[in-house]
Amino acid sequence: MPFRCLYFRNIENLMMAGRCFSCSHIGLGGPRVMNTMGRIGIATGYAAALCIDHQITPREVGEKHIDVLQAKLGF
Repeated sequence: MPFRCLYFRNIENLMMAGRCFSCSHIGLGGPRVMNTMGRIGIATGYAAALCIDHQITPREVGEKHIDVLQAKLGF
């Protein structure tokens, strides 16, 4: 699942976790299970911490610091 599904395109400093992430009704079929939703929440929390640590927006996490986020998540 792309990280860009977890933040708004129109609101600069807002991320979301859970079933409210950005996808079509077809795209919700796979990630709606509980384990995946838990991982999405963890990824969003770590991304929020990176935003605070580096004074950046969620979009910049996806563009410049995705490797750091993946390392924190164990990927």
